Amino acid sequence: MNDFENEYYLVFKKFNPQTLYLTALQKSADRYFEFEKLRFGEEPLFFENGYKEQDKARGVTRFYGKAHENISTLVVRDEIYEDIKGFNIRYLQLYPSVIIDDDNNYLEGYWTFNYYDRVNCVDFDLSTVEDYDPNGEDHDVEKFIFKPDILAAIPEEERLIIMPANANKDYTIFHKKIVDIFNKHNVETLRFIKVADWEYGKQF
Repeated sequence: MNDFENEYYLVFKKFNPQTLYLTALQKSADRYFEFEKLRFGEEPLFFENGYKEQDKARGVTRFYGKAHENISTLVVRDEIYEDIKGFNIRYLQLYPSVIIDDDNNYLEGYWTFNYYDRVNCVDFDLSTVEDYDPNGEDHDVEKFIFKPDILAAIPEEERLIIMPANANKDYTIFHKKIVDIFNKHNVETLRFIKVADWEYGKQF
């Protein structure tokens, strides 16, 4: 294990009764964000509570806070955007977004972390991978070990946020400097687990 596993954190939802499970509206999903760089000047991305009907039936009110996840994509408030927009992070596009609440109010002032490409930074030979096939391209990672030469060759500012290539799930991984920004804003809807401490299942 090298220093990079101690510098980076995996990002997960913090599961509690107020956790918001965002779903992209179909017209936004059809734009293939997370895989395509979007054009500024077009309409924002739109999200809603994926459990809106169930929540209404049960009388549950969700919390529309400073940061939420749509699967592995983060959607954050203006104040977090302001602290991150100045960084030149490779493959990251901060794109205007709107959350539609359960009463059909349009909540503006959100930004999607559109991370549209992946970094080939995981040493799958040294990582813990279920049913590892060295010739495979879609690995079920249970513990990450990075390729230190790959990350060291990328300027730190450009790798403050990464998504690893060739994993069968999209994991958002933050450098400690980005985790510090989220902690400064007292984000209660996400949890951060140091890569060195994480193994699959620990996020639940």
